[in-house]
Amino acid sequence: AHVFMVRTSYFAKPYRRYLMQMYGAEVHPSPSDLTDFGRELLAKDPNHPGSLGIAISEAVKYAEEHGGKYVVGSVVNSDIMFKTIAGLEAKKQMEMIGEDPDYIIGVVGGGSNYAALAYPFLGDELRSGKVRRKYIASGSLEVPKMTKGVYKYDYPDTAKLLPKLKMYSIGSDFVPPPVYAGGLRYHGVAPTLSLLMNKGIVEARDYSQEESFKWAKLFSQIEGYVPAPETSHALPIIEEIVKEAKKSGEKKIILVSFSGHGLLDLGNYASVLFKE
Repeated sequence: AHVFMVRTSYFAKPYRRYLMQMYGAEVHPSPSDLTDFGRELLAKDPNHPGSLGIAISEAVKYAEEHGGKYVVGSVVNSDIMFKTIAGLEAKKQMEMIGEDPDYIIGVVGGGSNYAALAYPFLGDELRSGKVRRKYIASGSLEVPKMTKGVYKYDYPDTAKLLPKLKMYSIGSDFVPPPVYAGGLRYHGVAPTLSLLMNKGIVEARDYSQEESFKWAKLFSQIEGYVPAPETSHALPIIEEIVKEAKKSGEKKIILVSFSGHGLLDLGNYASVLFKE
């Protein structure tokens, strides 16, 4: 397999690259010199940081030119559908402990992480005609596609090779700042999740890298488990919900999509939290 990894992440997250290589993948920093589109961008800026939109374009182009297949990992319905096994499992687990979540929260890069957990719960509620739970999706303040994006038809990749999707987007040409939550740097939101946001069924909130990382440190000390930089952006919501619950005196059950550990990202945490 050939993996086109956003250039910023390629160098800032070497252990993720090493892990993929251990599994047999060939990992290329994107933009790369393997495609015309990549070479064009590098000619304009040899230090181009890259973006997920660019990496998608290169992967599609490379597959097309070498008789391969492009494997999508988020955004589209076919991908989200299979991942909803996570939400189905969570429903069963909640039933086993006799609890029912009042809030379902998680981070959004392209949308599959949050949708995977939330959709089985939300589907039941939509079919019943009444939505009781609060669904909150969080993202990066540095890449505010959900809170400042436009709901429109836009390309899912920068080279405009793939069909347009109706989604919240800050533009397929957007080049994100080099924040460490690489998975949140995508310019758009899955069409189904965008529709739910547009109808006010799912609420969106954004948090800065600095604030999220502080919560990641606190979470690590309390739970003994280090969250991934992306996952950390869901943690500030917990504080906000708890504060509201304390004021009202109500018990609230919060279900969080804890999308990954941060053991491969300790260097990123150190550079922000410990200034190393």
